[in-house]
Parts: sequence; C-alpha cells; structure tokens
Amino acid sequence: MLQNKIISLRKQKGWSKEELAVQLNVSRQSVSKWESGQSIPDIDKIIQLSTIFQVTTDYLLKDNHEHEQPTSTSNIYYLSVKEALSYLNMKIMTSKYLAIATLLCILSPITLIILSGTMIEEIANSFGTSILLLCVAIAVMIYITCGSKTKPYHYVQTTDFQLDYQTKQLLQNMQKDYMPIYTKANQLGVFLCIISCIPILMTQIFQPQAIQVFLIAFSIAIVGIAVFFFVSVGTKWNSYETLLKQKADKHVHQSSQSSLFIHISTIYWCIITSIYLGWNFIYHDWHISWIIWPIAGTLSGATRSICILYEKKNK
Repeated sequence: MLQNKIISLRKQKGWSKEELAVQLNVSRQSVSKWESGQSIPDIDKIIQLSTIFQVTTDYLLKDNHEHEQPTSTSNIYYLSVKEALSYLNMKIMTSKYLAIATLLCILSPITLIILSGTMIEEIANSFGTSILLLCVAIAVMIYITCGSKTKPYHYVQTTDFQLDYQTKQLLQNMQKDYMPIYTKANQLGVFLCIISCIPILMTQIFQPQAIQVFLIAFSIAIVGIAVFFFVSVGTKWNSYETLLKQKADKHVHQSSQSSLFIHISTIYWCIITSIYLGWNFIYHDWHISWIIWPIAGTLSGATRSICILYEKKNK
C-alpha cells in the first residue's frame, strides 16, 4: 500500500516526517495523514515523492511493485532552488539569534563586576549573580530554539545531493556578493579581540576601583562584540559552503559537526557558570573570581575557531 511504501522509503533515507514535509513543501500533518492512510497525496506530490525516493510512480501506486528497488544506485538527490533558499534563509535567521545568545553569555558577568566595585558586596553579589544566571538561561533557551528550527533541514546536512546548474550559479553569486561582508566582519572581530586587552592593561594606570571595574567590563564587552561578528557571519558563510559542496561524500560528517559549536558553546558556558558559582559559594572570593569571565570570553572565541578548523579538516 502507498502509505506503507512512504513510511518504508522515508525511513530508508533516515528522514523524519518534518524533513520529508519540508522537501515536499507541505505540513508535517499532511505527511502523517498519508502515512496513516487518512488521505493520499495528489498527483503532483506523487511525482515529487517518486523523484525524492528515486522510485517509479508505478512502484508507489501499484501493489504488485512491492519489491521494486530505487531506480538510482547513487542515492544522489537534486536539491531544488526553493529548498536551498529556504535552508539558507533559516540559517541567516538563526545566525542572528545564535550571535545574540553567545553575546549574552559573554556579557552576563558585567553587571556583577560593575556592582562589586561600586556597591555593598552582599547586594552586588546577589543582584549581579541573578542577572548573570538570567542571561545564561536566556542564551541556552535560544540555543535550544535554534536547534529545533534547524531540525527539519537535517536532511540537507546528511543527504547526498546535487544542485542543478542554475541553482548552483545563483548560490555561488550570492556567496561571492557576501564575501566582502564576511571578510570585513572577521577582520573587525580579530581587531576587537586584540585590542580587548588594552582596558585590562589600563587598570594598572587608574587606581580607583570604580574605574578599574568599568575598564574590565569594557574589555569583556569588546570580546563579546567580536564573537558576535564571528558567529553571525560565520554561520551564514558555513551555510553557503554546505550547499555548494561538490562531492557527495563530504556530507557524511556534516550531521554531527554542523552544530558542533552550538553544542560546545552551550556546555562550555554552563560549565563556566557552575565553576564560578561553586567556587564563590565555597570560598567567598567574589572580589577576585570575576577574572574568570574575561578569560572565558576570550577562550570562547578561540573555541569557535577550533570548531571551524575541525569541521574543515573533516570535510
């Protein structure tokens, strides 16, 4: 029966209902109804299904074709221009939120640092830590939300696909137009990372504690802005590279590595926050332990670079 064949072929491809729905430009509920026998696809969708699954329409519609194998042995799927642009738009949208989430993690200790140098210690620690935890919680929520939005497009990263000539040319031109923005943003990010040390050095010149804490906060803010640029433009650039791959075997590693930085970043900031809070609740070194945040912020940028190098090495 058609419903059983759709289920079987979808599972052979390793796709979820959401992933199949995106490729067919229908809702997940439509796929569920097809697979449960509550409704059947129209003729246009039958043709799309035969193309996607690489079988004949006879195989899908006739019961005496149960044992027919896919018509193609290469398992190469042709990604449509609509699918490619939909994936690209999704990555562009989530890149902004991922950049904001990372920025929130880096900026989260600033309130605590400033208050610790200008207010009563108990009040500063209580209010500042509350703001820190709130920022980290919002950031983690954003990471999880972005992950759920990318899930329907998982097949783009796991399926061997090819692009027709026009789609490939369109994406190559879009990437070429984006290259100056990508280059300038990375140059600016590197520049900001380098000068972020200057405010820390200036704390040796300005002795009043109030000025020192503002300089430290300013240094963290500079690192945060730099990482914001790295994440926002890097995510979009990597989406172009994913779509424009030439060799199908390069997709094998993508499913686990495309979101590598997102997963590591989430774990990283949770660990940093846990260490910071645990140490201070035990040893009460709130006046010293703030140094962990500028260090953690700088290492976050380095972590992202390592993730990118690792991904490129395994492509």
